[in-house]
Amino acid sequence: MMKNRVKTHLIQARKCAVQGDRDQALDSIKKALALDPGEIVITEVLISMERAGSTHDQHENNDQTDIAVQLSTTERNITADMDSKLEEFFKLSDEALASGNQSNAVAYLKKAVQLFPDEKEADQKLQQLKNKIRAGNLVKIGMKKLSEGDLKKAVTASRKAFDLLPGASGLEKLLGGIEAAEEPANEEEQKTEGKALLWANRIRTAVKDDNFEEAGKMVAEAVKRHPNDSLLDSFYSKLKRLGFVK
Repeated sequence: MMKNRVKTHLIQARKCAVQGDRDQALDSIKKALALDPGEIVITEVLISMERAGSTHDQHENNDQTDIAVQLSTTERNITADMDSKLEEFFKLSDEALASGNQSNAVAYLKKAVQLFPDEKEADQKLQQLKNKIRAGNLVKIGMKKLSEGDLKKAVTASRKAFDLLPGASGLEKLLGGIEAAEEPANEEEQKTEGKALLWANRIRTAVKDDNFEEAGKMVAEAVKRHPNDSLLDSFYSKLKRLGFVK
């Protein structure tokens, strides 16, 4: 599964960082980023690498021992077969969601987390489903506000939906409606917010296509045009750490 491949690359990155091979560690992080640019663990690994570089020498042995234990545990989790009961909960959740029963879909995953507290994939699936539902609801709110002529609230809803799930169903239609709408007196500010989202979407696509150099160029230009945009700043920070932003 993609998540397991991402974890494998991150494990390799941590190992290389412990061994002092920063270049190889960054290469592993790049591979993880190409698979899932939105994975928050990638940022955490980058931060931990930076902290490790400034740690005092007397703590190095203890730190490396702790990391080795964490890696060993993670590797066992990745290679272990998923319990058949857990798989069944995932299946039931997917079926409930497909039939339009969101509450049951969430309930099955909550039960999975309760019965398998050490299985991180269950917790991840639950959070992903919650984000999908929240993003979908925000898109509906955005469309309603757009139809009422309240462009500012439509833009706010679209931004929150994008932060939760860039590929949320109906989000592209909402963004297109915002772009085409007749805007009130503060149209310039609202148009800027919509364009910032489009920049972020193009950057994310470039990263997924393993086109990091182009992504670096785009994010550098994007933050110039849209300063203080939290989403663009997040992309900028990650790509700069990887050496793709000059």
